[in-house]
Amino acid sequence: MVQRKGARRALVARALLGHIYLLIFAGTALGACGLTTRDPNDPQDSSGGGSSVATGGSSAGGGVSTGGAPSSGGSGDFEDGGTVGHGDWLGRDCDPPPSDQLSLEAHVVQPYKSRIFYTWTTEDQEKGLREGDPLYSVGEVPGKGRGRAADVLFDRAKADPDSLSGLVAPFFDTCRYGWPHPWPTRFGVGGEQYGDKLIRITLKPQAWVARLDPSGEISSVYDQQGAPVPFAEAMAHPERIGALYFVYFGDPTVDDWCGSFGPVGPESYREFVLGNADMVERYEVGTEAILSELDDSVRFLKEYRRSLRGCTEPSAARFFELTACGLLHIPWYADAYIRSLALPGPAYLPTDENLAALIDSLESVRFEPEPFVLEEEP
Repeated sequence: MVQRKGARRALVARALLGHIYLLIFAGTALGACGLTTRDPNDPQDSSGGGSSVATGGSSAGGGVSTGGAPSSGGSGDFEDGGTVGHGDWLGRDCDPPPSDQLSLEAHVVQPYKSRIFYTWTTEDQEKGLREGDPLYSVGEVPGKGRGRAADVLFDRAKADPDSLSGLVAPFFDTCRYGWPHPWPTRFGVGGEQYGDKLIRITLKPQAWVARLDPSGEISSVYDQQGAPVPFAEAMAHPERIGALYFVYFGDPTVDDWCGSFGPVGPESYREFVLGNADMVERYEVGTEAILSELDDSVRFLKEYRRSLRGCTEPSAARFFELTACGLLHIPWYADAYIRSLALPGPAYLPTDENLAALIDSLESVRFEPEPFVLEEEP
C-alpha cells in the first residue's frame, strides 16, 4: 500500500543523536532516540530498536580518506579499497582472494554518497508506522538519555547558537539510526538485537549529509554526489541536512595511537543519524526492495565465508586494533568485510562460526512481502 503526504507533513523530525557505546572486549550497546536494544533471549521484551550506524572511513579532518598507499601511520584508500594481502593482516594462515573479486565489495559504503538507509525496528514499531505513527518520534530513551552524538550536538548548539550545529540541531530533536546495508548492524556488542523488522529510508536528492565531530561541531557537509558543500551555503540552508555521520574515537590513552594519525580508544564506533523528516523522500516496510537487500546480504556473506575456508582463525586483538584505527583511516589491505563494519565488536570477528551465525540470523528474518510505503509528493 502506498500513501502520499504533503511536502511539509510532520513525520516531523528534529534530531537527536544517539550512540552505541562499543566496548570492544566486554561492552554493551546502548540505543537512544527511542530505539533501545532487545534481549534476544527474552521473547517478552518488545522494546524499540534501531540500527546504530555510521560507516566508512573518515580522516581526522572530517573528509573521506582517499589516500593511496599507506604511509608510516597505516593510512589507506577508503573509497577504492585495495586488496587483501596474504591474510596475515589478521594473523590468518591463508591467501584469501583479492577483496575486489568478491561481491561484498559492493557493500563498502561511501559515507557522503549515501541516500538509502536501513534501520532495524520491532514488530510493534512497524505496526505503528503502518497505522500512522511518525517515522521519527522519540528523542530520548527513559533512563538512558539521548546518546553521545545528541549530547555533543546540543551542547555545541547551546554554547554557540549561531554555529552550523546551532542551526541544524532544531531539525534533529528525534531520530532513527541508519546504515546503508542491514547486516553490519544486525548484532550489537554481546549479541544484542534491535528488532527483527527493517525500515528502508530514502532521502530526497537535494538532501545533504553532514559530518558531526566528537566536539559537536559540524565540520563538513556533502551533497549526494559526495561533493563538498560550501560552508556559507550550508549555513544559509541548514534545513537541507538530512543525515549526520558521527564517528566516535573512544577514550584513548597515550598508548592508543594509530601510527601518525592520532589516538583511538577501545570504545570507538561510527553511525549515521537520520532525523530531518523534511528531507525524507519515502520510507517503507515489508517491501520487495527490503527482502532483496536481505537476500543480497546473505549471498555476499556466504561468498565471503567460502573465501575464507581453509584459513586459520583470525587474531581477535589484531581485528580490534585494525577496526578501531580504521575509524580514522581504513587500512588499504583490509578486505571489504572489514571496511563495511559499523560495530567492530566480538560478534563481527570474521570466524567461520560468527559468519554462520550472522547469515542464519539474517535468513531467519525473511518475510512474505506486505508492502507499506509512505512518500512525499514530488
